[in-house]
Amino acid sequence: WFGLPGEQSLTLTDDAKEALTKKLYRYDCVPVFVDQEQFNGHYNQVCKQIIWKAFHYQLPEYPKSANKEQQWWNDYKEVNEKFAEVIVKHYKPGDIIWVNDYHLMFLPKILRKLIPNAAIGFFLHIPFPSSEIVRCIYAREQILEGLLGADLVGFQTYSFMRHFISTVSRLLGYEATPNGIQLENSVVSVGIFPIGIDIDAINEKRRDKKVIDIEKNLLEKYAGMKLIIGRDKNDYVKGVRHKLASFEKFLKTYPEWIGKVVLIQVALSTVEQNELECQVSNLVARINSRFGSLGYTPVVYLQQDIPYEQYLALLTVN
Repeated sequence: WFGLPGEQSLTLTDDAKEALTKKLYRYDCVPVFVDQEQFNGHYNQVCKQIIWKAFHYQLPEYPKSANKEQQWWNDYKEVNEKFAEVIVKHYKPGDIIWVNDYHLMFLPKILRKLIPNAAIGFFLHIPFPSSEIVRCIYAREQILEGLLGADLVGFQTYSFMRHFISTVSRLLGYEATPNGIQLENSVVSVGIFPIGIDIDAINEKRRDKKVIDIEKNLLEKYAGMKLIIGRDKNDYVKGVRHKLASFEKFLKTYPEWIGKVVLIQVALSTVEQNELECQVSNLVARINSRFGSLGYTPVVYLQQDIPYEQYLALLTVN
């Protein structure tokens, strides 16, 4: 496994990086280190403010500075090149390289140039939008060319795969078939590989004593009530604000449910602006003020993540 060891690693000394690298090697993990500026441009800007939003059909309401955006994409490219540099050092003939998600969409092409005969796969965990959306992205051609460096590009659903094929055909002019993209000297295959969950492992974890104890406490606290559970990143894509607004409208429309239903919303931190957090917090306060009482709080809002055991307990009592 190759990956960034977290934002905390940005300030590590060379000795600390070396020590961390040795420790991670024991678990077959290889860290890739970048500097603060590269991390900000790559992750905070390109990944979260551009790709994440655009691939979920949310384009910026105003144009960004061309110079700034170009620098951010340079940072994105440099981080992808850092990954390639580290991977090449550890690559052995016969290895299969599996690249994951929108953070590394330039990487397959970079690796293809460095290791021409390598078996490279890429899987996109998020949606791939229509060509009309991709056209609006500054580095659209680099993204597509980067992905075409892989032998196989995988998606969650048929529609995401179809969008990719049609976008490559329309923007780059390559011949597309239902099974892949015809390049000059090769074919890039595409496929659908929907991700699931390990139900047996989750059910086993739900039988843990900690989970059972938390579940009992929740059942006692909210006895006779319906629970609506949400655990989402508090960004514009996930729609926490819309969920709360819908819950407010529900209580207005069906007042007989007041005192009988509780929305428990866990909101994970993001790099979004504080404006959205303020909007959500104000909406929570408004709902609780209007419909709540001394013995009833309609919305339980947690601006933090919760332990996995608590999350499983919430899902169990839901």
